[in-house]
Amino acid sequence: MTSKNIHCWLWLRPEIALVAMLGLYCGQADGAESQALLASGFAPSAELPADAQDLFLDVRLNEVVTGQLAHFRLHEGKLWASPATLRELGLHIAAEAPPVMALDTVAGLLVDYDVARQRLNLQAPVALLDRPTAHLYGQSLLNTAPPEVDAALRGLTLNYNLYGQHSAGQYTLSALQEWRLSGFGPGLWSNSLTSRRTDSGHNGTTHESVRLDSSWFLDFPDSMHSLTVGDSLTGALPWSRSTRIGGIRLNRNFALQPYRVTAPLMLFQGEAALPSTVDLYINGLRQSSQEVQPGQFEISSAPLLNGLGQAQMLITDLSGQQRSVEFSLYGVPRLLQEGMADYSLELGAVRLGYGSESFDYDNDAMLSATWRYGLSNTTTLEAHAEASGDLHLLGGGGNWRLGERGGVLNMALASSSHGSLDGEQMALGYQWNSRFFNASVSSQRRTQGYRDVASLHGGTLSRSSEQLFLGTNTRWGNFGLGYVSQDDFEQRSSRFVNLSWFRSMAGAASLNFSAIMDLDDSNDTTYTLSFMLPLGRKHQMSSSVRQRQGSTQLSTNLSRHTPMDEGGWGWRMEAASGETDTLRAQAEWLGTYGQWVAGFSKQEGGSTASYAGLDGGLLWTGKRAYAMRKVDEAFTLVSTSGIPGVPVKLENRLIGTTDEDGLLL
Repeated sequence: MTSKNIHCWLWLRPEIALVAMLGLYCGQADGAESQALLASGFAPSAELPADAQDLFLDVRLNEVVTGQLAHFRLHEGKLWASPATLRELGLHIAAEAPPVMALDTVAGLLVDYDVARQRLNLQAPVALLDRPTAHLYGQSLLNTAPPEVDAALRGLTLNYNLYGQHSAGQYTLSALQEWRLSGFGPGLWSNSLTSRRTDSGHNGTTHESVRLDSSWFLDFPDSMHSLTVGDSLTGALPWSRSTRIGGIRLNRNFALQPYRVTAPLMLFQGEAALPSTVDLYINGLRQSSQEVQPGQFEISSAPLLNGLGQAQMLITDLSGQQRSVEFSLYGVPRLLQEGMADYSLELGAVRLGYGSESFDYDNDAMLSATWRYGLSNTTTLEAHAEASGDLHLLGGGGNWRLGERGGVLNMALASSSHGSLDGEQMALGYQWNSRFFNASVSSQRRTQGYRDVASLHGGTLSRSSEQLFLGTNTRWGNFGLGYVSQDDFEQRSSRFVNLSWFRSMAGAASLNFSAIMDLDDSNDTTYTLSFMLPLGRKHQMSSSVRQRQGSTQLSTNLSRHTPMDEGGWGWRMEAASGETDTLRAQAEWLGTYGQWVAGFSKQEGGSTASYAGLDGGLLWTGKRAYAMRKVDEAFTLVSTSGIPGVPVKLENRLIGTTDEDGLLL
């Protein structure tokens, strides 16, 4: 090896230089073995002489450190490498490439050899990169794993609502209570009932209590399933109806993973030659910001719009160069992702007289099944079945996205048999939404023999119903036109047309006009004009004028919004004049331990009605009782290990501070 060769080796990293010097030493004893060591990775080639210089270089590809010391050979000022070496670095090299390739012969590849640092900088176009497509996710999809939940807090919870009213010498007091028991075995026990007492003076006093729902719930967050034993509602689709039953229900419950996206994801594809930052905008609002490496990439994002929209990817490389890629898209939240299923299965007996009877159920068993399945990201299939006594119902349908921007078509057919009656139902609809124009039309028709379980217990079915809506957003405001019609089997029909206009104004004020016309009665048309003006963050003033059949009603409303997180005061005052002069006032307070409300209403020539209400919750756990607000879904007991006065925030909103024991419920 020449002195020039020795000089180049001394610029290598210490460990490589040591290997080189060992090679020189061994070469004095056995030159053939030394040459084999330095030429590893190369097949024998007549193109390079035996004295070509071997180099192990630190390689950077498109400004990205590869972390590899790759083997090259230097001959007559050119760097040579084997196809295997180039493939390991991430370049796409054809299978029929020669055993040794000069780097300057690779089309599109720019070579910068830094002798002083023994570094090789390669710049390759995206087409020459041999890397898998990088899959990235929008910000809304980064935290979709179900949260870890501890065992249920052992305790007894009471939700209560008390309401009293006095009007025309009659006193009414009602109470609604719901009891929940948790932590004693799996699941949650719940029971609710309502009580009402009425004192009518000389007509006497009446009192009644009615049980509403009694159930046991068990949730499976990992698989997103819920099991209910007791009173519940059956599942339904837009073209079917729910029924209250007592029995067993097993259903898919996506709410157990609130960050899980069920609608088809929007996919945006791009490429970058250098390390870059990709900002994704949908309708001008930034949805995510991602770092990408050189090569092709795709970003999956949640469908944050319903209808036609515009997406933009702004790609900024490390040199500051920017380029923009535009996409047109159509979001359909009602569709399911490909391969995703949603279903509900129920077996039990129909609940009768809900709200007036405590234990009244139908004698016949009832079976219901509802199913939705994402056949593809553009097609979601649906099916529904019911059976009770001699009633059998089966139906199916689906929702289809038409092309990339063609809107959504939905269709369903159902058939039923009940004794000697057979009937069919057909539903058809179409929707198309964009930022500037909206259109929807739907129609549902039934034959006279069609029945479902709800219709056997008083739920009437119409013969046909149609809806049409057209809307447009312009610089002069939002305009809308709607049409609704419904016909029953007694040849009675109802047809209405609605015209609307809404305009936002300076200072967050707004002006709204609507006209509702009864097409079956030309004299029955209602016109309404309203104006709303916010007065700061919590106060609001509104006025409206309404005219119907020659009568005009004017009203003015002034209110203060009740803060829902930190609590506080809220109130509302309203005065109306015209056909009926009315004065109303209401005040409410939302605190840590519940909410109360009180108010009155007075009509000219009539009596004054006054009312007051109180609702909240109580929790007994750990040999201690807590007062709190009404619990709708769940509650959290925050502990700071005895440290009082610690502020607690929920999604960056202050919701309270810990008490003297370091607890906040």
